[in-house]
Amino acid sequence: MKKWLFSVAVDALLVAGNAAGITVHEALSNDFWASQSRYNVAELKATTQWKDKVKKDKYGRAKDGSRTNSYIHMEWGQDEEGTSWKTKLWNNSRYDYETFQQVNFKRKDTCRTKSYKERNLASGYENETQDNGCATARDGMDNVQYKVTPVGKDVRPMRPFVMDDWFPGSMRTSKYRKARFFGTEHNAVTNIISDNEAYITGTVSQTGHMDEYFEYKANADTFCLRTYTQHITTDENHVYVEQEIIENAQTTFDRTTTQQTQYVATFKKGRWKGSTETSSSVWQNEAMPWLREFYQNMR
Repeated sequence: MKKWLFSVAVDALLVAGNAAGITVHEALSNDFWASQSRYNVAELKATTQWKDKVKKDKYGRAKDGSRTNSYIHMEWGQDEEGTSWKTKLWNNSRYDYETFQQVNFKRKDTCRTKSYKERNLASGYENETQDNGCATARDGMDNVQYKVTPVGKDVRPMRPFVMDDWFPGSMRTSKYRKARFFGTEHNAVTNIISDNEAYITGTVSQTGHMDEYFEYKANADTFCLRTYTQHITTDENHVYVEQEIIENAQTTFDRTTTQQTQYVATFKKGRWKGSTETSSSVWQNEAMPWLREFYQNMR
C-alpha cells in the first residue's frame, strides 16, 4: 500500500510567526510519523497461523418471499513475533439468487503488536442489482471508527488513513484475467498558511488495460483517478487532519467513491498518547459495457 499523505514537497510557504507546541512543519515531516502501516487482516492472514469460526448461521424467508441469511464470523491469529489479531463480523443479507442482494454488516477488528494496540469498528451496507445472478450494479456506504494507542514509551504516531491503493492489484494477471498496469502519476501542492495550518491538494492518476476476463477478449483501457484535499491544523497537544477523497475508476465496473475522514492525534508533554479517526464512504458501481456483453455470452 502506498502512502501519499504528508509525503509531498512544500510548494508555497507563508509563515505567520512562531507558535507554541506542534507545528504543521513537524506534521508534514515523514520523520514525525511511524514507518509501520496500519494492520491489514488479509496481510496478517497470509503471514500468521489463524483460525476461524461461524456462529448463529441462520437461513429464512422475508415477507416478500426472498431468502435471508444471518451469521457471525470470527477469525483470529498470532505470529511468531507476538502480533495477535482478531476480527468479528456480523452479517445480514437478503437475496433471490437472480435479481438482487442486500447486505448489512458490522465488524470489529483488533490488533496488538509490540508497539501498537489498534481497533476498528465498521458498519455499512451494500445493494447489488443482478441480471440472472450476475452483478450489474452496486451501491453502498461504510462508516469506520479507528483507534490506536502506543504500547510502551517513545512510540511514534500512526499516520492518518489513505484510501487503499487497490488499482495495481486489480490489473495483475491471475487465473481468470489477463491485465496490465501501466503506472502511477501523483501531483500535489502543499500550502502552509501558518505554523499551525496547511492545505494539501493532489491528484493520483493510474492507468492499465484489461486484455482478457475469463478468456473473454475484453480489450478495454482501465484507469483510476483520485483527487484529494487535506486540511492539517495543530495546537500544543494535537494534530488534526480533515480529508476528502473523490475517486473515479473503470475496471470491470465504472466506480465512483467519495470518502471523508477526520483524524486527531493527541500528545502530552511531547509524547504521543493515541489517535482516533472516523471515516465515511459512499460508492456506486456500474458494470462496464464489455462486462455486460460477457454476461450475455455466458447464457
